[in-house]
Amino acid sequence: MPNPSTLYRTAAIDLSIKQFDGEDTMDYPFRLVYSMVSAWVLSAFNDRPTGFESSDDRVSKAHVTGTAMDLLASYRRIDSSLGIYFNDKKDLEFVNWIEDAFVSIGFVRSGRFSYTSEPFRKRIAMNDRLSMRIDTFQKPMQMIGIVPVVPRLDTDSPFEDLLLCKKSAKDVFEALEKTLDFQRFTSGTKGKIEYYDPDGHGFKSYDQRVLDVLGKLFLRFDDGAQYAILKSSPSGPYIGYLPSIYSKWSNEEENFGREGWRILSGYCASIGKPLKVSIRPYGSGKDASTLVKKYIWLPKNEEAILMCLGWPWRFALDNDYWTIPNETLPCVRKLLEHLSIEVEG
Repeated sequence: MPNPSTLYRTAAIDLSIKQFDGEDTMDYPFRLVYSMVSAWVLSAFNDRPTGFESSDDRVSKAHVTGTAMDLLASYRRIDSSLGIYFNDKKDLEFVNWIEDAFVSIGFVRSGRFSYTSEPFRKRIAMNDRLSMRIDTFQKPMQMIGIVPVVPRLDTDSPFEDLLLCKKSAKDVFEALEKTLDFQRFTSGTKGKIEYYDPDGHGFKSYDQRVLDVLGKLFLRFDDGAQYAILKSSPSGPYIGYLPSIYSKWSNEEENFGREGWRILSGYCASIGKPLKVSIRPYGSGKDASTLVKKYIWLPKNEEAILMCLGWPWRFALDNDYWTIPNETLPCVRKLLEHLSIEVEG
């Protein structure tokens, strides 16, 4: 069995992932393994396991997921410290997260039991020098997050092509608000009623006084059974209930779900209190930065794009902290601004 040093030295060469200036000695191996598993998933999408015709462009989900989990388990046997970053009880959740991201950015289509390769491939410009290549993994290649990157060509598509929703979150919210049927709201409405606190980043018990201050509230009923917009007026408050949201962007079949964060962020921006994230130096700050977005979830498509621009920090399924190479930082800022999120730093 190879020792950890040999594993990481080989991976660093194969994936062209360098250690950032001032990077913690534990963070670097975590980033390497994260991208190694992603590269494996990319490669497995093009496998044709037993039982599939060679001309069939499908690949079994069980094959992709199972082999990726086996690979991750083998790395953990080589280096037990990987358990800090990769929780073995969440291996399936982690691998599915990677697979779902590739579906969201258009590399494969997801069926009930199999993945199907898309008939086209994309090269998306990340900056003046690099483009992400949503393509079969082939060596030698540099990886950032879950995707290979290559030298940019003038013919490469703009970064915005990855966005399935072209409108800003604020525009989406304001367009949706115009379609709602607002009716008089009575304080005697039964059930648990909460409003989203844009300053505290969380839902709190409904308070008429807050409506008087903000003029408009984003309400949640019974822990997510229903959502609504409540607006004040001289004749009293009026409420407009949001429709159930089944979105092509989020790939989720639950009421509201992740797409709700697009509407929620748009609401916050519309009342002049946008959601905020911060960017600060990582290590020496020469090579990378840390994105801090506590308590803020991104819609599925935008989250998948973020996974192409950096690495979760400290924990493979971390939502709050991300390590971003400075060369992809402009794209991250553009992504967050598209969601009407204010970036500090």
